Amino acid sequence: MYLQDILPKMSKLYLGRIVDSFLKDVHMETEEEMREVILKNIDEFQNKERVKNYLDFSREPRDLALLNELILMALMEKEGYLLTEANLYKEVEDMEKAILKQSKDDSYMNRFIPQDVNRIYSAVLDEAWKKDESLNEHEINILEVLRRELDLTKRDHYLIESRIGRFPQKNNVLHTHQQISKSLINLQTRGLILRFKDDASYYIIPTDIARVLRYQMGGELRNEVYETLLNDLSVSQLREILLHLDFNVSGVKEAIVARIIKHNILPSTALKGKPVI
Repeated sequence: MYLQDILPKMSKLYLGRIVDSFLKDVHMETEEEMREVILKNIDEFQNKERVKNYLDFSREPRDLALLNELILMALMEKEGYLLTEANLYKEVEDMEKAILKQSKDDSYMNRFIPQDVNRIYSAVLDEAWKKDESLNEHEINILEVLRRELDLTKRDHYLIESRIGRFPQKNNVLHTHQQISKSLINLQTRGLILRFKDDASYYIIPTDIARVLRYQMGGELRNEVYETLLNDLSVSQLREILLHLDFNVSGVKEAIVARIIKHNILPSTALKGKPVI
């Protein structure tokens, strides 16, 4: 949904958060005034640099920054970049639980993260956390550079962080609904997600900024699109993907595609060197 389609479904509180995200010191009394001024300044809302700047969470407390990223990842995975409020809370919880479970599986970790890479990144990450029980902006930047050099994804970072007892929180404690709520407000004040009410309460990434946001976050394909691309590959090509990562290669095409998605084999890994016509 585009911004212009979402605005009529938003109340004054949530409209105010959008206005504050890109228009400072502007006071309006009515919802209609807010909608009008937002649409008049839609170019500023869509501005790539604005989105990029607000995607920098490095100055935020670590738990808020992490939840911001998980919420955006959850929304980007869904068709229309849309989830009900209840389902969004569940998606974030499920993502945290899945990463915790996968990080405890040695065979899973070894398939996706080479042992030497894991050892190096774990040592640096553990030392950064030990220094003062937090990660400062400089340490976050250093870790980002190291990930690029070691060819690690942000999900790999979460998996390794979980192994040293720091994901989602210290001692692998899950985030609470209250913490997720604070993050949802933070993302709204940044103008990255919107909240509106229809048959239920929804959170959405407007189509106007979704492409920029996915690109800046290095987002992979949504499962629906990913599944379509995988189905364009031959059975032998699909088996090569699983064989390379030492997964079971048996079964019909439908089962193999489902296995690739189930095991979170990223599109960038699966489709590398496999042009789809």
